[in-house]
Amino acid sequence: MGKYFLILFGVSLLLSSCGFYKFVYFMYVGYGLAIAGNAVAILITAMAENWTRHYMLIPVLMCLLFVAYGFRLSFFLLKRELRMLHSVKLM
Repeated sequence: MGKYFLILFGVSLLLSSCGFYKFVYFMYVGYGLAIAGNAVAILITAMAENWTRHYMLIPVLMCLLFVAYGFRLSFFLLKRELRMLHSVKLM
């Protein structure tokens, strides 16, 4: 159990590191990317450890939904941030 937590923690840290570019990205864009990355890591780990031998459809659908949610959230928040910065520069 401990090694899986460390894998997910490392993936979250790596994908949230976009906040070093701009501090606000830790909470917004980094959160969405961490959700998507953790879903991919869970799916890869489950397939590698043969956890999903009999129940493959539900975990794959769950992980795909988390990936879609995480990328949609990050894209939306990044687009909103960039649009706001562009409108401030025009003023």
